[in-house]
Amino acid sequence: MPALPLTLGRVTTCDIYRTGNAPPNPPDVAGVAIHLQGKFANTKVAPTYTHRAYLPLATDLRDTDTLYIPNKNGTLFAVTKLGRTRTPSGQDLRTAYLTRSANPGWPTQNL
Repeated sequence: MPALPLTLGRVTTCDIYRTGNAPPNPPDVAGVAIHLQGKFANTKVAPTYTHRAYLPLATDLRDTDTLYIPNKNGTLFAVTKLGRTRTPSGQDLRTAYLTRSANPGWPTQNL
């Protein structure tokens, strides 16, 4: 699987679960490289989302999937919408618009 561009900054991993599957079961797709960004602008875009994620274009991600970041013991995000983004270097990435299921207790090492 191709690496994410270094210009994206901090890259972590995620586990992908399909509908009907959830932890503690094994993920449907494990250890996918991901760059996660919070949505800081107050936009009026529907559907709404809390985070935007960039993944390798070849990642098998569907709009009904859930992500656990950094792994199945991490924070749950539901996929709201999928898209495609081209970086300034010309690399295409899969873009996922995510909604975090619940805020983790603070302080935390999880997202």
